[in-house]
Amino acid sequence: MENTSKRAFSDSMEIGPCGGPSGKPWSFKANGAITEIIISYGKVVDSIRFASVDQKNVKVYSKRFGGKGGKPKKVSIDWPGEYLTSIRGTCKKFKEYYVIASLCFYTNRTKYGPFGYAKGSPFVFPNEHGVIEGFYGRAGNGEGFVDAIGVSVKPFEVLSRCSNPALSFATTRLHRRLSKLKLKIRRL
Repeated sequence: MENTSKRAFSDSMEIGPCGGPSGKPWSFKANGAITEIIISYGKVVDSIRFASVDQKNVKVYSKRFGGKGGKPKKVSIDWPGEYLTSIRGTCKKFKEYYVIASLCFYTNRTKYGPFGYAKGSPFVFPNEHGVIEGFYGRAGNGEGFVDAIGVSVKPFEVLSRCSNPALSFATTRLHRRLSKLKLKIRRL
């Protein structure tokens, strides 16, 4: 499994990825808030796709990252009152590749998943001090799978300074309770 890391990029931090080295790089960063995750899975996570709303409340869909297999499930996130906070999953060898076997998505309100079979090497990207604003990783094409996944986190202190009233409103009261950013990566 690939080692995880933290990198700061223009007021956000990328954490990860976890998974295998195969597949082509992909990334999705919301221009506002992530409101939907469409995940297709069977024995492993076949593909993932995202939807977000921008400052004018226009919904934008990402490309599908991964293959065409699996059964699709949609996670709807009730923004601005609900937002992504962390993910948990497993990786395993499937066929000849090391891929993402399962994923769970956590919001400030609830847990969605697991999607896929939660067997394999576990990973978690815990986050108590920000909002997940994007994902990145690697995935195969055609009959491929999601090979690796990581997250991009925007700290609450950065969100509270932004010009989007919905983002500022949703994060202001949380920002008051949080004095500094503490992102932790821990492998179970």
